[in-house]
Amino acid sequence: MARVTLPSGNEYQAPLEWSVLRDGEYRGWFVADAAGRYRVRVEARRAGRPLGEGDAYLDAGALGAEFFGAGMLRAALEQLAQETGGRFYTPAQAAALPEDVRFTESGATVFEHHDLWDMPATFLLLLTLLGVEWGWRRARGLA
Repeated sequence: MARVTLPSGNEYQAPLEWSVLRDGEYRGWFVADAAGRYRVRVEARRAGRPLGEGDAYLDAGALGAEFFGAGMLRAALEQLAQETGGRFYTPAQAAALPEDVRFTESGATVFEHHDLWDMPATFLLLLTLLGVEWGWRRARGLA
């Protein structure tokens, strides 16, 4: 059973049912009749001994404006992409997004490939670190 504390402070027991899909998981439900904060307290027991407990808090109330018309407005998004020089992607095209972001038409992306031996400072630093590591291991008798 779960103890549900109503916004008024009253409590009642909500039944929990074992979930067949996952072992040790129980499910329950209740109807939030009044607006406000609800507290749901659940305690796990084995052979009458408590194993642990947990609380969950739920806020019930009228839906805010952001939930009305929350679907995708494809025409508006396509128009916005066209006017700003961007692109509109559907879920089927989303796989191409990382590659399209990597190479933009604005010229702001610069991709350079340097071999290690073409950067002497980095190459010498790497050789120095390898030499120090080898010397340290040899001094400790590990080499």
